[in-house]
Amino acid sequence: MNVRCTRCGEDNVRNARVIVDQDTRYTTIQVQGVVNGNAVQYPRNVTSQSERAQALTADEPKEGTGCWGLLLVVMLLAVPTLGILLSCTGIAYLANTDSQRTQLAIWLLASVLVFIALIVISTIVNRQQKNSFNRRHQNWYNMFDRRYYCGD
Repeated sequence: MNVRCTRCGEDNVRNARVIVDQDTRYTTIQVQGVVNGNAVQYPRNVTSQSERAQALTADEPKEGTGCWGLLLVVMLLAVPTLGILLSCTGIAYLANTDSQRTQLAIWLLASVLVFIALIVISTIVNRQQKNSFNRRHQNWYNMFDRRYYCGD
């Protein structure tokens, strides 16, 4: 396929994916470390790209670390965790009557159920975020495969 650049008229036009594949190097290096007081070496994969490949992939979607989601989960889990701890402490030390024990047991049960519900909700949210990232990355890759770049 003979494609000409619309800016300079040259026919040195290549697919961006091909350029990135050619300008990306994958190597394995040996890293030294200490495990249980013993010196060890283990392999580590390293990826390097040329400046041109970095520029062509600069708009690639990155998978986030999810720090806001983690912070939200930690804050939401604090309430049932404190409820469980207070209930256990209250049942053991503070409850003198049967009605107080019943109230504390109900609070403990509710806290455990909220704790389980939050874990289920966070798992669902994590899967949705991962699926969303996979869709965005696939859309980007499909568009990336249609890009062409001129020059060396």
